[in-house]
Amino acid sequence: MPSLSADGRFLAFYTEASNLFPNDTNGLPDVVLWDRTTRQLTPASVGQDGVQGDQHASIPKISGDGRHVVFASRSRSLVPPDESDGSALFSFDRLTRILTRHGFNEAGYASLDSLYPFGVDDSGRRLAFSSASWNLVPGDGNGFTEDVFVLDRGRSAADLGIRTALDPTWQGLGLQHAQVSQRVEATVNAAHLATFEAQLINASSESQPFSLQTTSAPEGWMVRYFVGASEITQLLIPPNSYTQHLAAAAVGLPIRIEIQSLSPGTGEAWCEARLQVSSPSAPLDPPIDAVSAVARRRPSPPSHQVVSKQAGGPMGKGASGSAAVSQDGRWVAFESEALGFHQPDENLSPDVFLLDRLDESVRCLSRSFEGGTGDQRSTNPSMSEDGRFVAFESEASDLVGGDFNARRDVFLHDALLERMTLISVTSGGFALSRDSRRPRLSGDGLYTVFETLSGQIATLDTNETWDLVQRDNRTGLLECISCVNGVTGDDESTGAAVSRDGRWVAFSSHARGMATGDTNQASDVFLWDRTTRRASLISRTSSARPANASSGGVSISADGRWVCFSSRASDLDVEHWEAHSSIFLFDNFSNRLMQVSPPLQPGRQSAGYFGGRISPDGAWITLLASLRTSPASTNELTSVLLFERATGFVTEISRTQQGSPADGESFGAVMSASSRYILFESRAANLLREYSNGSDQLIAHDRASFQPDQWIRRNPSTSYRGQDQYQEAPQRVEALNRLGTTNLSHVIIHNHGTYPDRFLIIGDTNTVFFGGVEYFLTTPPTNITAAVLSGGWQTPSLQRGELLEIGVRTIINDARMFERDLLIQAFSLNDPFKRDTVRLVIRRDEDGDQLPDLWEQQLLGGIGAQPGQDNDGDGVSNLDEYTAGTHPNSALSSLRIEEFRAESDASLLMKWRGVSGRTYRVEGAVGVNGTFENLGEMPGVDGVLEHREFSRSGGEARIFRLRVERD
Repeated sequence: MPSLSADGRFLAFYTEASNLFPNDTNGLPDVVLWDRTTRQLTPASVGQDGVQGDQHASIPKISGDGRHVVFASRSRSLVPPDESDGSALFSFDRLTRILTRHGFNEAGYASLDSLYPFGVDDSGRRLAFSSASWNLVPGDGNGFTEDVFVLDRGRSAADLGIRTALDPTWQGLGLQHAQVSQRVEATVNAAHLATFEAQLINASSESQPFSLQTTSAPEGWMVRYFVGASEITQLLIPPNSYTQHLAAAAVGLPIRIEIQSLSPGTGEAWCEARLQVSSPSAPLDPPIDAVSAVARRRPSPPSHQVVSKQAGGPMGKGASGSAAVSQDGRWVAFESEALGFHQPDENLSPDVFLLDRLDESVRCLSRSFEGGTGDQRSTNPSMSEDGRFVAFESEASDLVGGDFNARRDVFLHDALLERMTLISVTSGGFALSRDSRRPRLSGDGLYTVFETLSGQIATLDTNETWDLVQRDNRTGLLECISCVNGVTGDDESTGAAVSRDGRWVAFSSHARGMATGDTNQASDVFLWDRTTRRASLISRTSSARPANASSGGVSISADGRWVCFSSRASDLDVEHWEAHSSIFLFDNFSNRLMQVSPPLQPGRQSAGYFGGRISPDGAWITLLASLRTSPASTNELTSVLLFERATGFVTEISRTQQGSPADGESFGAVMSASSRYILFESRAANLLREYSNGSDQLIAHDRASFQPDQWIRRNPSTSYRGQDQYQEAPQRVEALNRLGTTNLSHVIIHNHGTYPDRFLIIGDTNTVFFGGVEYFLTTPPTNITAAVLSGGWQTPSLQRGELLEIGVRTIINDARMFERDLLIQAFSLNDPFKRDTVRLVIRRDEDGDQLPDLWEQQLLGGIGAQPGQDNDGDGVSNLDEYTAGTHPNSALSSLRIEEFRAESDASLLMKWRGVSGRTYRVEGAVGVNGTFENLGEMPGVDGVLEHREFSRSGGEARIFRLRVERD
């Protein structure tokens, strides 16, 4: 039915005609607005930039003033992103030409059913509609029953839009809701800067004041806001706000947003600038609208990355967790309640997804054979090491054909063949008659262990509870592993962990018949061996009996050697039992049990660690602990930590790259088989770094660090300099030569990172050095000059700690090559932010006296000075004066410890003046006749240097001396 404005001037109607307005090519009914005065027809059901709906539009209603046209449409293309089910409610503003989508609840979730308009007031502020959706308002308890609703857009209606500086399309215009994602994302440029544009539009019917606010920039980033040429950043940060009056249907207030990464080598890899608008006349009301600009840069590990998100999109709006990760960290399987990862998603339940971290694409594994998500919940994914196989549990009945048991089942997805298989089946291929859950895949993907209530696997299964079954994924054969002589235990067996080859399965069980003398009425931990078909008790006392309290929460290393579990028992067979630790480790090869008792975090931890999980290689254990956010705080949050067994060192994983503790709970850590990646769940805002609705998100922590470390020596008879010094430190050696001679120096490339890496070696392209410098590998002898000088030469892959030597032959055929730094740079190919630079300077010495000619001319009047001569009579020769960097004509200029004092921390502090291009070494001896030992070396700088010595000699006299060498 057509709809007419109060004065009869404007008429809204829908039409199937395709020739009423230009570019009508969708072949579907559209809603249009006719102005009877100007006789102009305006399409109303058209999105930004003329995008037409991909579904028909209908039921138009016009406001009394003729400004707003309300209609219904199932189109998802009009105002994206659109996650609504059924027909959504749209309103077209004739004055601003903005199409707005309605039908969200207070939390920003779209309606679960269609909306049908049947009224709009004179000003367009209030919209009446009907819907069977039960999630729009609290207390709607009648299910999917048609109700009537009134949407009050408020007296102050504002619309914020956002776009990147180079994108003509606005995002967020037409979505007037602070909880609905309205964001754009851009990668920073070479200057580590990304620029965005926002605009604020008054969508109400009268002039209104609007207040804008933002939050402080996160660590390592700077965010600035501008209106025209004026910066308004400080005015936007609470408790301040930036207020502007806008006329009704104003063109819009333009705002420029600049986001810059201040620490690209150490900071987090992304930053959100969130701008929200509210009404100053209603300061207690929620914000009217909000937009987000997200700047990203290449991560510089160790780093975090939120993985429960689509490429270029927001984090999932709903909890995500239960992650499984491939060995190389590329593939992540997880469960999520979030909408938007897959369309259509109408089951209102968790689904299982697979993320490819290479392109950040997310696809639903628990999808029905019709293309949508399954008709019921799917959870608990497990993945093979190569990422090919993912097993999970599901209550859905439409993932494969023939699933008629109406039970929870276990499925196996083959990503290579894109094939889904129901694997909780009988030997005859029929789905098990009762629930199955919690699948765990072996690392090679050949075996799946899962829990089942079905009595169809074991011949004598009468316990009516959970048993553990292992499936051979090649043959489909099932075997009960929580059985003794073919008989299931008298209570449940659960929580399996599987070795890489499927031979070893650790699990916990309440069954009493699985271990001799089991009277503890608690769960115990067992290890099953496929070769013997026997399960052995490992949570045992020294007399090989079950412990006096529950044990569970098992994990196992890939080779089956190490089993980690938690226990409340106090009588386990360990050498020293400590009350503050509930984590235990069993060595399957030596048949030995030990307690894991890492050191507590000083000042922040009062209780012990819990939730331990062994890494696949057995070298690490992920831990959970309740930590205070600071020593002075009483607020404790669950945090994720990593324990290195070899060193006993504990690292806090759930913290920012700058070292700040997480400001929210983190848990559920799992490590990749390479031990490089840790996946965990968190709701900490300073880790997520982007606005969320408080739901748990998945974070991937990359433990790797990549760092080239270049060493350089001026000739083959001298020592290398520059070890453990990087880009910020001066690493410079000097060689003395005559014109027409050749100097041979060497550079060592040291992989100082924690994982294999390749490096890009770039030589100095200054024209002074053209034709005069050659670069070559020493082993095997290979000339690499051309590559080094034309974009860089790539080293082969170097293992952690591996060295590679490069020779640098300088043919001094041009006097301009003297006194000029020859730069040699090394960049990590895995992390280009990590680099190192060394310098070689050739100084002229035509008389060969080891004194630079320029130094002699400046300080000694000419190059005829003798190196052994003592011009100032201070007992130091000219050569030693040059080496020490002191003045040869001043007895007051000498190398000496100028300050020496005892500090309050019982250390001795000594200071002296140094110069660059030298290496200083402090040596100490006990007693007059003692042998001097090296106490510390450091590179020289032009200024004051210091050394702090903590050691004591037990009352004997200490003698210190300072030595210097020319680099």
